[in-house]
Amino acid sequence: MNEVKEEVDRWFNRAETELRVARRLLNYGEEPWVITFHAQQAAEKYLKAYLISKQIRFRKTHDILDLLSLCIESERDFEKLRQLNLEKFKEYAAEFRYPTLLEPTNEEAEEAIKMTKEVRRFVMKKLGYKHPENL
Repeated sequence: MNEVKEEVDRWFNRAETELRVARRLLNYGEEPWVITFHAQQAAEKYLKAYLISKQIRFRKTHDILDLLSLCIESERDFEKLRQLNLEKFKEYAAEFRYPTLLEPTNEEAEEAIKMTKEVRRFVMKKLGYKHPENL
């Protein structure tokens, strides 16, 4: 296996863990802020896995819209992911990790997981992955 593929797999597997954690926390009734955080982290890592597969450099960032823009530059088809309202992930990456007056709702936590699953499906297809769809 080549080094790029191994690196892509490491990022993708981390994303899988983040998504699994978010789903488990939702099922356990955990607070929505921690669920949205893990969902955001998973979506971010799925996009980074794709960028690594194309050997596209990216800066250290949690800004999913910046990452998405790089993906779109590589492949216009990623434009479809803009329909998911991924800008919400900016709040999930930073603001909701700290106590604030704004807290996500259970519905937002569920929606974050759904958005992440869509990012996952899209990236899996681009990478040619045949992972189980039951996450």
